[in-house]
Amino acid sequence: MIGIEDFKILSFDKKCELVTVCGDFLAHLNFGSVKYYLYNLENFYVEIAYSTERKKITQVIPIQNINQLDRYLDEIDISEALLSIDN
Repeated sequence: MIGIEDFKILSFDKKCELVTVCGDFLAHLNFGSVKYYLYNLENFYVEIAYSTERKKITQVIPIQNINQLDRYLDEIDISEALLSIDN
């Protein structure tokens, strides 16, 4: 899998493709007319910003600092992971 530094130098379209094909969706947030989607790409996270007004992805943001994930904590459902631990 690709590392975060190699991801950063990809074109915008390649970043979008990689995230949608290989990424694991984790959570989403809504802030006005922008929706943010959080994905895991094996060894780092990526945030996709989608403008509902423009009807397109406006940013693909690799997450370098774990603290940037704080705003997603209430949105991530780990119940299935907990069930697999109990079994």
